[in-house]
Amino acid sequence: MVPNPERRFSHRENGDGTFDSICHQCFATIATADSEQELLEEERDHVCDTELLVLAHSLGSPERHR
Repeated sequence: MVPNPERRFSHRENGDGTFDSICHQCFATIATADSEQELLEEERDHVCDTELLVLAHSLGSPERHR
């Protein structure tokens, strides 16, 4: 799964044929559905959890790896 910089979400196909939608900002899997089309409504309604954003950005911070 390679994030598309023009999109806010990436889709991942699971072994059972379902699809996950992953937010590029908070890295949460926000929905799982039987088709990618079904993910669009969940993506439209998604609001990142503030605590998750802080955690995600601190884990990716260069200072953490020093």
